[in-house]
Amino acid sequence: FIDVGISIGTTRTNQAVIEYGKDVRIQVDVNNTLKESIYDMVMEVSVGGNVIDEKDVKVAKGYYNSVKDVVRWDVSSDDKLEEVEPGRSRDFTFEIKPNAVEDKASMQVRASVYARRVLGNEVSEELIGFADASVKFTSSLLMLGEAGRNTSSFTDIGPIPPKAEETTTYTLTLVAQAGANDIVNAKVETSLPQYVEWLDNVNGVGSIEYNPITKKIVWSVGDVDARERAQTSFQVALQPSKSLIDETPVLLGVQELRATDRFTNTTIHATGLTINTEMSEEAGYEEGNGEVVE
Repeated sequence: FIDVGISIGTTRTNQAVIEYGKDVRIQVDVNNTLKESIYDMVMEVSVGGNVIDEKDVKVAKGYYNSVKDVVRWDVSSDDKLEEVEPGRSRDFTFEIKPNAVEDKASMQVRASVYARRVLGNEVSEELIGFADASVKFTSSLLMLGEAGRNTSSFTDIGPIPPKAEETTTYTLTLVAQAGANDIVNAKVETSLPQYVEWLDNVNGVGSIEYNPITKKIVWSVGDVDARERAQTSFQVALQPSKSLIDETPVLLGVQELRATDRFTNTTIHATGLTINTEMSEEAGYEEGNGEVVE
């Protein structure tokens, strides 16, 4: 008699997966499928799970009770609920900013609508409708990288700052880091610039394939547990031409990390910035150490 449906975002569904860090907009639609008007509608939506930030629940024309974890609408907050004519509908909307740092972050929603109709003998009949939905949140994913020297058991040679037409080697280190959920089948794709040489020295988690024709690198990371990281290092060589003098050459292109979130069974992505010859001052290098000199 009362059709109740839940939309997560813009999709009417009872199961949804939301990207890490995104707010959740929930709308409950109620349609009067009877031939008579219904009166004094009350909507209660209970929300559960481990991601509810009780200080950040926004409700349109209703009230969120943080003690009971219930969002409620009634005639006192919306006079359009006093009567709903046949074939007419009402919608109820609220938004939650999730605390999605929890492991296996999820949320459960149950919408309960109450109303009454008046029969021909003036006797009121109570009507009840329900709808349930669940939301899972994907994990965050982080892709990091840096250039260094003499790390990960490698020995690097050549001048720092790099000198035109002389060879300097670098150790590049990549890190793939999981967030609150385990990730599986993680893979990183990147490439070397034309002027950078692959030295085929690798040390770390997983395996690396290098294509000498396209200069593409594929790091098959594998599985990474929640809040853990996988790391690999490899050596490259740079012999800068004089055209690169006063520049800080890129050693490795953008890194694209792709993995499956085990909890939500969805594909998630992260991107790492290009890595150039400028090494960290925290590692003891002076500012400008990556700029090619004559």
